[in-house]
Amino acid sequence: SSDLYVSGLSYFVFGCVFLGTLSRGSVWRYALVLAALNAVLLVWARWLGYPWTALAWMPLTTGVIGMLVHVDRLRHAQDAALRLSHDEVRRLAAVAERERIGRDLHDLLAHTLSMVALKADLAARLVDRDPDGARREIGEVGGIARDALAQVRQAVSGIRAAGLAAELASS
Repeated sequence: SSDLYVSGLSYFVFGCVFLGTLSRGSVWRYALVLAALNAVLLVWARWLGYPWTALAWMPLTTGVIGMLVHVDRLRHAQDAALRLSHDEVRRLAAVAERERIGRDLHDLLAHTLSMVALKADLAARLVDRDPDGARREIGEVGGIARDALAQVRQAVSGIRAAGLAAELASS
């Protein structure tokens, strides 16, 4: 019939393509939906009097374009999930590293402070009966404290350097 708008069938192609962007299912499920929609369109369009020459290209066009868009959308979703997974792995690694550093600093400081407390107690007992021994112990306390401070600074500078290197590597 001459009053049919054959070019209007292209809107069906757009609809099938956009359906692929909204589809959350598998590729096969989307392909079945496309096939069913094309079958409905072919029956309906033939009933309205559209010529076969105008309809023959519809299933192939909607199938190819729709599947490309659908597969691309699924790939983008997988890429996003993979990025989230990588971010989570980085976050967990950072947490584990902070916990390791915390344990190392705790061990270092606990050992050092225990030694400082013992030497201070010993110096306090020696003050009256052996003042030179007390001075020696107090001098060792200062040396132990300076050594611990140097070790803490070294650990912290190593943490900062590792953090800076990680930041540079991730950017």
